[in-house]
Amino acid sequence: MPRYSPRTGVVHAAASPDRPVGAAGRPLSEPQAPFRQGRRGSGWGAGFLALVGLTGLLAAVLPCSARQDAARDPGLGRRAAIEAAGRRLVAAYPDHLAGIDGETLVWRDGTRMPLDDGAGPKSFADWLSRPDIEDMLRLAYPAGSPPVPPPADEDPGRARNAAFFDKMYGDCRSGGARHRLVEIVWLPRKAGQRLEVTTVNGVDKRLEAISHDLDALPETFDRYLVPSAGTFNCRPIAGTDRASAHGYGIAIDIATRHADYWRWSSP
Repeated sequence: MPRYSPRTGVVHAAASPDRPVGAAGRPLSEPQAPFRQGRRGSGWGAGFLALVGLTGLLAAVLPCSARQDAARDPGLGRRAAIEAAGRRLVAAYPDHLAGIDGETLVWRDGTRMPLDDGAGPKSFADWLSRPDIEDMLRLAYPAGSPPVPPPADEDPGRARNAAFFDKMYGDCRSGGARHRLVEIVWLPRKAGQRLEVTTVNGVDKRLEAISHDLDALPETFDRYLVPSAGTFNCRPIAGTDRASAHGYGIAIDIATRHADYWRWSSP
């Protein structure tokens, strides 16, 4: 199902988990091209700046001598990757995160969360079902990639660490997300539809901004935009017991009648 990611201002043609992005308009990666189609194994929504393998990460964050040390000691390289992931999160969410302490993420209220669960490399299924915080940055989310089906299991940003998201946006199952919601008007001229989204990280303001822009498009686009199939909905991801991005108030579904969603297609 096509979905707009309010935190990046990009519309995506699938219904799947939204991706964390930096507060105050500072995404961890460049936005994905709009209206990208795909099937299973494709990533949708705003993206973490994922790490393109250990080599790419080390090249980006370590000087040459440090990369040479990491090559001699894989454990050193792994620690560097984990800490680099933590630093990227802190840079993206300065209002929420105070810093890192080794391989621990420290929130401004003193909450501490491990960046890595120590489980080592994970299969795609395990990465998706039980990611640690650092796992969420495992796959690259390329900017401006062509609208072609991605490889199987190439789904950047789809894995979400529940503890991180519950802390950031509130756990809807315990009522933690409800008090952070506000109503916005989706396409005031074309639809006037009232939708609930979170105020955390300015999601409501960003969705209002993109709604304004889409409202000005020619009417030939209306069938893809009106009506929205919804925003906040405290429910699990289809086929799992994991919270949907809709449960955090950070996702919107549109153009469901024109979607190509992998769960609806035959293998």
